[in-house]
Amino acid sequence: MLIELYLCSNQPNKAFSIISFTEKLLFDSKSEKDSVKPASAATANETYKPRIQQYKLRCFLQLKSIKACKKELKMLNTMTQTGGMDTYLCGGPTDTTVYLKAQFECMKGNYRNSMKILGSAPGTHAPFLKSGQCVPAMYFNNLGCIHFYMRKHNLGLFYFQKSLEQTDEALDMLPQKETGQSLSGRPLQTLTGSQRHDLLHNIGLELLFCGKPLQAFDCLLEVVQVYHNNPRLWLRLAECCINTQRADNEQLFKMKLKAQDLVRGVAGQGSHRKLILKPMDVNSYTPRSDGPSSALPNATMEFATLCLKNALILLRIHNRDGKKKGASTQELSTSNQEDVQIPAPPGSPLGPNEIANLRCSVLACSAYVALHVGDTLIALKHAEMLLAQPKLSGVHSYLGHLYAAEAFILLDRISDATDHLTVEVSGLSMRIPDDSASEDKEDNGNGSTNNLGTAPKA
Repeated sequence: MLIELYLCSNQPNKAFSIISFTEKLLFDSKSEKDSVKPASAATANETYKPRIQQYKLRCFLQLKSIKACKKELKMLNTMTQTGGMDTYLCGGPTDTTVYLKAQFECMKGNYRNSMKILGSAPGTHAPFLKSGQCVPAMYFNNLGCIHFYMRKHNLGLFYFQKSLEQTDEALDMLPQKETGQSLSGRPLQTLTGSQRHDLLHNIGLELLFCGKPLQAFDCLLEVVQVYHNNPRLWLRLAECCINTQRADNEQLFKMKLKAQDLVRGVAGQGSHRKLILKPMDVNSYTPRSDGPSSALPNATMEFATLCLKNALILLRIHNRDGKKKGASTQELSTSNQEDVQIPAPPGSPLGPNEIANLRCSVLACSAYVALHVGDTLIALKHAEMLLAQPKLSGVHSYLGHLYAAEAFILLDRISDATDHLTVEVSGLSMRIPDDSASEDKEDNGNGSTNNLGTAPKA
């Protein structure tokens, strides 16, 4: 039970230490000779060995260690092929092995192979009322995740919605909850059977990628009420607001219309011809919306400002907690992986590179939103903070100089703006410099081997 809790809370290192202790306790040869009879030792080996092997594979999948996963999966497949395991693993060992193998193939980027493996599951799972798990909902959710990685977002949205429908149908089988009754006749294992908010999170991400930011905002707004300590979720809400108010920048590049707004007239002729510019009011650069208060959840730029502030506050809190441990910067960079992680439910925790990339994205969005609402000094502050980050991708460096130059122009500091506009940015890549990259782990800011931003929860 402790191993399962560690895995559910995304703590694979602690789970692996308990697994190692359990293996020594059950399968150590010295203890078997002294205290365990041969018959009981064989029974324990047949009963617990496959389950522990599954736990080890799940640990390595969470750690994204491809070589270790491949080794453990081979051992698990060998145990499955020997037969006689159906009585040892609850829910059917074949289904569990198939889903773990599909997750491993998806982690390697073999998405079509992962879908084939998912389709080969024999369906020997227990019903929802007995196991507390809606396996059809898991199946459609995993298909949605695979299509998300394949950049087929409309198909992924379809499968996520199917998964939500299967979850609702399973919950309809339970008796109605009575006031004052904790169980109301419901089986204990079904109390955590609802994954509605996790699925709404996935649906919201797909809607955002499908170009439907307003519908995505409604989904993620319901999710953030449960997972309010996830800084990346607050960033996604802000992105929904930005895409709702400014779906594209085509209006900004219509130079004839902009020239009419800037030029009042022409004076003189020939070499003495001069342009008379209109005075620019900084406060009216981007008029504020006359809608409801920014504190109310609406897809406005003002509410995006609050979302981005929440994301920055959460990142600063975890950064301050890490420094309070008394370790130097060098020790923190080489410390245990769990010491530099930030929880991001319903997904996996954020690693060091993901935190750096997320902080840059939040600062870039904050500068853009501040320019849109007319807070020029705040925009300049966020742009300078973005450029001061130790790990900065090419795209974030380009945006930082661009937003800083725009803010300086609005402040009538043309020479400072020119300095930012003359800086050469080498490459517009989203990847940040990584000095600690290894062969087994490939991290790009989303916890997977794909450069897709935030991945849905599998």
